[in-house]
Amino acid sequence: MSPAIFETAKTAFSLLLTGAAIKLMDDFVDAAPGERWGGERSALPYALLFFAGGAALNSSLTVSLFLAAYALGMAYDYAEKMPSGLLGYQESLLVVALGIVVLGWSEIAGSLLIIASIQLLDDVRDQQEDRYSGQKNLARRWGRVEAGLLAAITFLATLLLAPVKAVATLAASLLVTALFARSVPPETERWMDYDF
Repeated sequence: MSPAIFETAKTAFSLLLTGAAIKLMDDFVDAAPGERWGGERSALPYALLFFAGGAALNSSLTVSLFLAAYALGMAYDYAEKMPSGLLGYQESLLVVALGIVVLGWSEIAGSLLIIASIQLLDDVRDQQEDRYSGQKNLARRWGRVEAGLLAAITFLATLLLAPVKAVATLAASLLVTALFARSVPPETERWMDYDF
């Protein structure tokens, strides 16, 4: 196997494992009724296992995407006090600052943009389902068109900054979403939050 193919395969598996880790952590935190993974105690150990595997394959990609997902997730609860004693937005800023110091601004910026795009697309798609489950949803708050436009803008910005990351992460997100959707019984599917 050529070194280029090997590196591409490593990056692809790293993205899939990272996506699974983020998905499981999100399900675990949200703990919507009937979710197969989020409602089970095994979700957290699996999330850590997937994160470790992704980081072993490509540490900067995995860590930057995970930090971006964490920072944007805390932004949803910007005024809520976290276990650290900080407010959600303060934790978000701290995590982004840590990412910039450790990984560099372009790595974190690309990850923040692509995760924001994926989350916005998820919110547009899940607008009605999130109304029933009580999940926070920017498409409900701003409108479908506005959220969809911002998703397109953030994706295009990621394409300009990190084209391979943009396309590969979006593709991995879609695959992880499809895999997790298949693992949930049909009657609980409407409660699923499909973000990456």
